[in-house]
Amino acid sequence: MTRLFLSVSRVRFFFLLLLVPAFAAVIGELCWLQHKADYYREKARKGRQIHKEIKATRGSIVDFRGGDLARTRETWDVFVDPWEMEEHMLPFVKSRLMKELKAKKTMRQGEFNALAARRLPAVREENIKAVAKILGMDVAVVRRVFQPTIRKFRAPAASDSAPAAKTEAETEAERLGDSPFSLLSRSIKWAFRQVGRDLVTEIKKENARKKEEKKEEKKRKAIARWRAEQKRLAAAAGVPDESAQWREEELVLSHNVPLAKNISPMAKMKIEEMKIPGFRFEQKFVREYPEKKLAAHLVGYVDKKGNAIQGLEKEMDWCLKGEDGILISEVDRRGDEIRVQRIKEVLPNDGKKVELTLDAEVQRICEEAAERAALQYTPEAVTIIVSEPKTGRLLAMANWPTFDLSDYGAEDPALTSEQNKARRENRALGVGGFYEPGSVFKIIPIGMALNERALALDDTFVCGLPKQRYRGRNLDMMRDEHPGTWNVRDIVRMSSNHGAVLIAMRVTEPEMPDGEMKFYNYIRAFGIGRPTGIFEYIGKHGAAWMNLQFPEIDGGEVVAGLLKPGTRSWKKDPAIMTRLPAGYSVEVTPTQMHYAMCVVANDGKLMTPLIVNRLLNADGSVFRECRPRVRSEPLHPAAARTLAGMLRDVCGVPGGTAYREANIPGYEVAGKTGTAQKRVSRPDGRKEYSRTNHVASFSGFFPASDPRLAVTVVIDDPKLRGVGYGGKVAAPVFREVAVKIIDKLNIPKPSPPPPAAIGETPVP
Repeated sequence: MTRLFLSVSRVRFFFLLLLVPAFAAVIGELCWLQHKADYYREKARKGRQIHKEIKATRGSIVDFRGGDLARTRETWDVFVDPWEMEEHMLPFVKSRLMKELKAKKTMRQGEFNALAARRLPAVREENIKAVAKILGMDVAVVRRVFQPTIRKFRAPAASDSAPAAKTEAETEAERLGDSPFSLLSRSIKWAFRQVGRDLVTEIKKENARKKEEKKEEKKRKAIARWRAEQKRLAAAAGVPDESAQWREEELVLSHNVPLAKNISPMAKMKIEEMKIPGFRFEQKFVREYPEKKLAAHLVGYVDKKGNAIQGLEKEMDWCLKGEDGILISEVDRRGDEIRVQRIKEVLPNDGKKVELTLDAEVQRICEEAAERAALQYTPEAVTIIVSEPKTGRLLAMANWPTFDLSDYGAEDPALTSEQNKARRENRALGVGGFYEPGSVFKIIPIGMALNERALALDDTFVCGLPKQRYRGRNLDMMRDEHPGTWNVRDIVRMSSNHGAVLIAMRVTEPEMPDGEMKFYNYIRAFGIGRPTGIFEYIGKHGAAWMNLQFPEIDGGEVVAGLLKPGTRSWKKDPAIMTRLPAGYSVEVTPTQMHYAMCVVANDGKLMTPLIVNRLLNADGSVFRECRPRVRSEPLHPAAARTLAGMLRDVCGVPGGTAYREANIPGYEVAGKTGTAQKRVSRPDGRKEYSRTNHVASFSGFFPASDPRLAVTVVIDDPKLRGVGYGGKVAAPVFREVAVKIIDKLNIPKPSPPPPAAIGETPVP
């Protein structure tokens, strides 16, 4: 009895010795779970929730007439899982057959299965043809995608493999550090957790093992069918069966095979109505440009990743892209949303519609004229700008060479990489294309002299002298093709370089030492040497102008070069006053020079270029309206009208540099030609003015008495026999564009001028 009692006591003792730590471990684990309750509660909540981003639709860009220049289209990419389709096709056929036989006499199960098996190939082929018809694809291509395929798996190289994941013990060791109590803490924590998790872990492992076995069994059956089919095809073709040499572990099933990209929502809906298993759709928003090349440099484009790259797409990205929404909801175990358990839904705020001042018809006229000029003269570039002088509204900005916005990455194999890059640059805003304007620039010194009352229309100047006395020094004068004594009208009409220099010197020389600074301030007041402000009114602001720098302004605008009096370069070369009034030693962009000419047409006011007319919300309401804005007033209205009369002589009086070439009978065209020698690099790297490379330009407006439109044409380095003068090359393009715009916009001829003809208004 004693031995038995002692034996039972020992058993109880050892049992309690094991049970107490177990209970202690369970209690410790429960305490730990209670301590981490918030963490696991949040983890469980996140596990049954989805956080989905709802993309906003990018706003469209339209011209003044409402025609789309850029828009966003909803599309879908289609993927097919042929193995899932193969697995569910027979039940699908049976279900379809059951509906057909519902009203008929019930047949035996064996006969029903045999009938379904016979119907399977016909139904598959029927689906293939229907999908091919919906997508507009070749039936053979769709059939090839529907066919389940197997490919060899390439194991990743050692360098490609991801680093091994850290174990829980290693992570905990890093967290606790190397303190003396770290080992004890890890051991106790591991013991408490392990006891409670063993059962759950085993259940999870068993479920995962069964799932993996089921997956492998499905794969083995598929591979077996595929091997049999490959063997049959190889025997029929009389070739060895290479698939038999592939090990089973090297083979993988091809899932989610791409079928088509960018299909319409209607096509997606039709495919979904067919209820074919194995289809997956991915939503996308594709940016498209229906006018392709029209205003490509100004509109800009969005790349395939959705990034705005240049032009208005980039500048207006802040309002075009809109604001994405968000959806937070609970899901079931299959991952499908439980709509009644939707927690939060913020609908996206679609982007604004940008309505431009651009007229697509006028833009098309300019681009066609630029292309014809390029074919005729094979220049480096052609730029044509059209605007309303009184409001600053930009109607057209055409550049050649250009590119297709729908295929912005396409490269012309006949061009170099630099030339292909230049095709995408907006030379009108100076990106890759500022130039010395030549004689068009003369409107600034002559306008300054008129405004300062330092000039009368009958004043004469002796032109053609090789040197000119200026502030105690004899300065070398640039070449002039019009030697003689001329009055102010003749100087403008014949475009005398010496005459423009002498007129500027009349203003600057008496005012020592600030005469040159006055000239400099007039140049800047005309908009030269500073940003045009083309993007300022839409929330952007250009960088500040710095002397002798060419900073790139937001939106791709570049400010060209203008030397400031008092700088080292000006002091080192005082003869700059013999070149600057004639349009040399200064660089401009076509847009700057165009709006400088608009100062003369707009009674002396410089307007901000207006390219965006309105911003519209998705519902059509007006979000913001952009109104004309005056930037500066460099000329008195009387001085501007007097200068306009002189520019009228350039086109309408015999001997003018654009007489006949730019004149439009009945419309009083006023303008100025420009022919500037280009600076080219010599073999030693230094630059010099070329006698064979020129920039031909013409800038004018009409009618001169009441200007409606201003047009500027710049042709960089035209190729022809002789010198490419602005009156010979650019003025005819101006006339061609102006005549077509007059016809398109139905611009009436001005009424007969009053007795006091334009240009006779005295300067106050």
